[in-house]
Amino acid sequence: FELLKSNEWRGHDVHVSLQYEKGSDPRCYNLPTTDEIAVILPEDGETINSGPRDIILHLKGSRALHRINECHPAYLPLHYILLFPYGELGWEPGM
Repeated sequence: FELLKSNEWRGHDVHVSLQYEKGSDPRCYNLPTTDEIAVILPEDGETINSGPRDIILHLKGSRALHRINECHPAYLPLHYILLFPYGELGWEPGM
């Protein structure tokens, strides 16, 4: 995490993966049990960014990334998972 925050990586595409080391305590260093959700916090995780808040999706069976903006009907259920536990679509322009 700290390495990715450094300025030397700015402007580069970086692939991040979690690796499990044999012999480490599995109760402290469990790998995720699903590969469907990931979060990257910008800067220090506390900085408020007032710019666009798009969500970038990596769809199963596709190598491409798909960007959705705040006006997409799937934005709210993807952004507020606890408020939309069944994935029902949220607000969109023209409702």
